[in-house]
Amino acid sequence: MDKSENITVVYGTTSIADAFINSRYNRENNVFACTQGGEFFHGIAAISLNELMDIEISTIERVVICSVFVSDILKSLIEINIPIELIHYYNHAEHKLITCSELIIPRVQKNSVLHAVYDLSCNLPCFDVCNFVVLAEMERIKQKKQFIHFIILPDRSSGHDHFGIRKFHSEEDYQWRVDKIVKSMMACLPSTLSISELPYREAIANLLDPQCCCFPEHAKNLTDAHPFNTRLLRSFYDKQANTSLSVLKAPQNAQHLVKQYLDKELNGRKLITITLREYQHQTKRNSRINDWGKFLATLDLGKYYPLIVRDFYTSTETTPTELSAYDQFLPASIDFTVRLALYEKAYINMGVSTGPTYTISFLKNARSIVFQMLDEDNPATSSETTKRSGIEIGKNFFFNDNPNQLTIWADDTYENLVHAFSSLTQRIENTKGR
Repeated sequence: MDKSENITVVYGTTSIADAFINSRYNRENNVFACTQGGEFFHGIAAISLNELMDIEISTIERVVICSVFVSDILKSLIEINIPIELIHYYNHAEHKLITCSELIIPRVQKNSVLHAVYDLSCNLPCFDVCNFVVLAEMERIKQKKQFIHFIILPDRSSGHDHFGIRKFHSEEDYQWRVDKIVKSMMACLPSTLSISELPYREAIANLLDPQCCCFPEHAKNLTDAHPFNTRLLRSFYDKQANTSLSVLKAPQNAQHLVKQYLDKELNGRKLITITLREYQHQTKRNSRINDWGKFLATLDLGKYYPLIVRDFYTSTETTPTELSAYDQFLPASIDFTVRLALYEKAYINMGVSTGPTYTISFLKNARSIVFQMLDEDNPATSSETTKRSGIEIGKNFFFNDNPNQLTIWADDTYENLVHAFSSLTQRIENTKGR
């Protein structure tokens, strides 16, 4: 082979260059280079960027960047007219040679982004954020934007004319819920570009310019804030009845973790998730553990694989005796994105009405049985509040993705569990192949 042809320019004289030279990608016909020249690689002088310009491009087979300063070096190489198709990066961590064109992060046009502001002065750091995320996605589609930039606006001010209020949660718990619920929910929308949490309310003026597109429209002015409840979802649905609200999707890493686990455990069985509500307050709405234990005892474990998903706050406690015979999936209790990936894979998801089970309604083709109880002593779940939210008592939620998402307006008693499960499995089997 003519040594003046098929040259590999090894750009960098660091230990990364050592790793490349010792790899299967080394073809021996190497020229070493660095920006200023004057460096040596095992006694071999490295040419400068200016000297590299004097080498005929047609003789260079590839340039391999062996440095962590990939962006700067790539820019310099392109400026001396080396085609990007010839430029590679040696990823020493994974022992891979990658073309730099694969590494480039696509540019974002400013006018392709919808800025969606979740205002914590009137919205709680809880799964109610699901309504906001769904409506923000509907607005993105309406305005034909490509991405959403979510902005979490705190109920914290730098001035004296606003009193921030933290209801229901301690300071540490409040922030935890912002991080693990609010942000995680936003991360489960494929169009999400980024998530910003502001230090105080007034900082939004420095973040958004007057021309940018906001949701809600008034958000940048810090005026007319309102909660994003189910009633707004109802209003949108009534106007756009043919629009699918099933917009949530777990991130790929979460999907991968769930697949790894299920590939090991299912062995041809059908996954049944059991989401427990184990709150320390409003305990009347908690799962009836004894009834769930009796129900699970009726399942054919050769056909079904029941998997318990406990509430975060109790997830590291001892599993209740009634459920101790069944596996518990701790990652789904800790990380909502993993929980959503698990719901996507389930044959049937089951549980009482709670924040996480609410999100199943917005998963395409997911199946579920959710027991929705009314409590006239609780303003949040009274029949009056339910009706005002646009939900018809006794019927499946209007925003459910498909008829195999059942809303059961009854307690999760053993009899109701058995009947609902039997009814849904029969329906699924009867509709196969149609």
